[in-house]
Amino acid sequence: MAREKEDFRGNLELLTQMFPNRVTLTVNEASAIIDCDRDTLTNDTTFPVKKIKSKLVVPVVALARWLS
Repeated sequence: MAREKEDFRGNLELLTQMFPNRVTLTVNEASAIIDCDRDTLTNDTTFPVKKIKSKLVVPVVALARWLS
């Protein structure tokens, strides 16, 4: 079983405080947090964006892992 990265818990706590009771974020919300262009994030193959029907969403746990 893989170990958590060092900053994962801190990132998850911060995201949970910023967006309580949310499991996913919009790409625009994620890009505002990271201060990076939306297109840059969606074109990054490592960025944890998921397509659900016609919407793009970012799971909070996956974002915390990606930020770590």
